[in-house]
Amino acid sequence: MRNLVVFIFLILFNFSNSQFRNLDVSNDSILNQKYESFIKFKEIKDHSLFNNSYAGFYNDQYLREVPFQLRKYNNYNYLKIETAANNIYGLAISPIGFWLMIHENNKTIPYFIGIAQDQFIHIKIPSKVPMIKNDKLQLECSIIMQTRLGSRPVISNEDLPAYKVLKDNLLLSIDLDLIKKDSDGDGYNDLFEKYIGLNPKSKDSDNDGINDNEDFNPLYKSINNEYTTAFNKTINGGYIHKFENAKTVIEPIFVKEFQVDPDSDPFKFDIYTVENNVLKNIDPKTKRILIFNRNYEKTNFNITHSTYKDIKKTNDNEFKIISAFESGSSSSNISKEGNDWILHLISAAVY
Repeated sequence: MRNLVVFIFLILFNFSNSQFRNLDVSNDSILNQKYESFIKFKEIKDHSLFNNSYAGFYNDQYLREVPFQLRKYNNYNYLKIETAANNIYGLAISPIGFWLMIHENNKTIPYFIGIAQDQFIHIKIPSKVPMIKNDKLQLECSIIMQTRLGSRPVISNEDLPAYKVLKDNLLLSIDLDLIKKDSDGDGYNDLFEKYIGLNPKSKDSDNDGINDNEDFNPLYKSINNEYTTAFNKTINGGYIHKFENAKTVIEPIFVKEFQVDPDSDPFKFDIYTVENNVLKNIDPKTKRILIFNRNYEKTNFNITHSTYKDIKKTNDNEFKIISAFESGSSSSNISKEGNDWILHLISAAVY
């Protein structure tokens, strides 16, 4: 019964966080949303129409092949590719938001454009307007609101959320120089650093002696203590209980603790939310992470995507973890057993 309850909760938890919920927001409040001043909007006459098949997320149905110059960064969902002034530009999306991939001078660099997967702005793919013009990134967009929540599992179109267009003739533009600006030269553009809470004027935001784009926990200095040891079990290694031959046995998991790809994407992060500050100072070895308080202090970041993990310290000897991802959810806990911390899988659901 307990697993059934957890399973049902995870379905509701995952879907409520992976889809945009704005059914109770008025049209005027959506149209009067304030965005960063560097994002410019203007109305255009010959505009593309809103795609009624939009379901609250983007896929790559319009882009079948990514040029080899951009394939180093294949963990993104590429939405659009364009060549201008002998450079290759790719509009891509990740759990963090929208990116402009620029291949110039035989090098490809991802630049965060300062826009998350916004619940009201729908960027149109395809578009009648060139993506790069007059040293600007320009994107056709609509302002939309959600009119129907979706449901899982998705069996028919009626299970998908529905959207209504409030304004359908906007062109969004951002100066390329602003997108590419990297004040401290650490490899992360200023828009990205400001968004996630790093210091765009310091290569080492947490003062731990590691440059931000080489630091696997760039927001907080890693410290080893009783609680970070427990948290590290979910990142670098751990154990799991399982039932075998009528006995409970402990089996090691996450055995690839130090097998890190030196050329791994420095912009790919696992996202964690925590409510206890002592959990922030963990020491990941295999993947980059971003850790946020649930109120997202010191940053503009907000979860607009379903892939993240929520960690809660229930007492001195136990943590609970709920993971939400694109195609399912899982629930685990880490408990102190003797002198070690053991990771238990409580429930998992794949949709």
